[in-house]
Amino acid sequence: MKESVKESEKESGEGVREGVREGVREGVNEGVREGVREGVNEGVREGVNEGVREGVDQQKRQTMDGTEDEGRLKTRNLQKAAERCLSDAESSYGACGCSSSSQTQ
Repeated sequence: MKESVKESEKESGEGVREGVREGVREGVNEGVREGVREGVNEGVREGVNEGVREGVDQQKRQTMDGTEDEGRLKTRNLQKAAERCLSDAESSYGACGCSSSSQTQ
């Protein structure tokens, strides 16, 4: 009788340990996925914002120089490049096995 109780306790202890290991594993994986998701989103946002700021500043300088049309063209090109960058980042993000539950703005 004592042996069956000890065996039962041993089995339940192993079940608890396995449950803890699985919980930790899932927690770490979810943390990594969320960290990657947030990092990609923040990096893309910062890159796009910086590119647009530089384009606007450049356009302002060129307008003062009398080269407004060229400035508009360069700004439009920067915006297109930023859109491609965002698209590439979203594609890479999907390739890492992450799902995009949050939207970048």
